[in-house]
Amino acid sequence: RILEPLGMRNTYKEYREQPSPQGRLAHHFWYVRGQNLDIVEAEFASTAEWANGGQVTTAADLRTFMRGLFAGKLFRKHETLDLMMNAATIDLNDPQKYFENGESTYNRYSCGLARWKVGSTVLWGHTGFWGIGMFYVPESDVCIVFAANQVASNVDENMARFVKSLRETGVLE
Repeated sequence: RILEPLGMRNTYKEYREQPSPQGRLAHHFWYVRGQNLDIVEAEFASTAEWANGGQVTTAADLRTFMRGLFAGKLFRKHETLDLMMNAATIDLNDPQKYFENGESTYNRYSCGLARWKVGSTVLWGHTGFWGIGMFYVPESDVCIVFAANQVASNVDENMARFVKSLRETGVLE
């Protein structure tokens, strides 16, 4: 339904399928009990399949997924993507934490997509536990995919810094 139609050949289920012969795995580290635990070397089962699906993939396949999603290649009805982008609301438990200078910075999360705003740039995407992020900027048709190799990294902060640098260099308007 997703991988084959989009041609995502380097994505597989962790510990349930053979790894893709293409490329090497990024080694993620988790600082536990005073030491950095190499998740790959320790063969640590990083999946909670009820929560994250246990997918292992590449930056290129994440880009392919985001482009396919926003090009309307994954759903029978275009309204499904509209719902993913419009059904979310501000966290009612602490609505003020998402405002900076009177403007919402992170105010939407629904159906697997979150909305971020860095300056005037609006990004749609998702982050993962291992310091992974995948985002799409519809206005610029730009995909941003990144990975930090430390679980404790602040993905939101890293993404904001990266987007600001893309704006400064003129890649994003």
